[in-house]
Amino acid sequence: MIIIPSYADLHCHSTCSDGVSTPEELIALAAERGLRGLSITDHDTVAAYPGALDIAERNGMKLLTGVEFSTNFQGVNVHVLGYGFPMPNPLIEEYCQKHISYREDRNAAILELLRKEGMPIELHAEGDTVLGRTHIAIAMVENGYVATTNEAFKRYIGDGRKCFVTLKASPVEKMIQVIRDAGGLAILAHPHLITPPKVADLVMKKDFDGIEGYYASLTPEQEHYWVTKAEDRGLIVTGGSDYHSEELKPKNFLGSSWVGKETFDILYNHFLKKMKEL
Repeated sequence: MIIIPSYADLHCHSTCSDGVSTPEELIALAAERGLRGLSITDHDTVAAYPGALDIAERNGMKLLTGVEFSTNFQGVNVHVLGYGFPMPNPLIEEYCQKHISYREDRNAAILELLRKEGMPIELHAEGDTVLGRTHIAIAMVENGYVATTNEAFKRYIGDGRKCFVTLKASPVEKMIQVIRDAGGLAILAHPHLITPPKVADLVMKKDFDGIEGYYASLTPEQEHYWVTKAEDRGLIVTGGSDYHSEELKPKNFLGSSWVGKETFDILYNHFLKKMKEL
């Protein structure tokens, strides 16, 4: 059993998008690892929350509403986390559906390119799962086209590869405003993954409420760089593991990055206030 001296992991994914754990399993795993708070930040969906909020309450876990949107900034894919919005939330759900349609279009285009490469695949969603490249990679392994999902990305569907298709997305400025209008807080996700670096510097100047400064694979020195950037602008510094699967991403295990009680309470109290306003 992994016990982590932490409080809350604010970035993880369930089977509602491209994670391997159900929302209920995530909550149980978080409790097992000594976490007191959690946010499930699935890609372009909040399908986990109708049931997960009740499950968390019964298990003494504080669950903060969250979602991760892909956005566009100067042609670069930038991820934005939304936290603390009340549920149910028609505006967030409207933009989830919009972005899901973008994903469906890209999936179809990728599958067509793979078919032309002699690798026909059929994707089938289970329940409310939002399908993406990870699911395509898993299907490629299951069909014997590649040995691992990592190979699928490196050879075929990763950024810039022969079967890659750019994901259409809302502008970053629009998504910040949508999250705010929905009652949430907009956080720039894993800025260290934005390339080229000069784009990260530009996008950080947008009107975010916070920056994800703590992240599983970052060294303390790297985290210090992003934390300082956030603090210099008076922004909230969030953190999380970006957990999907401990088999596929061993470094990104649940609880591998986190925030303390003080930061979590800022976000969670915002959420409770917005829920009372419903």
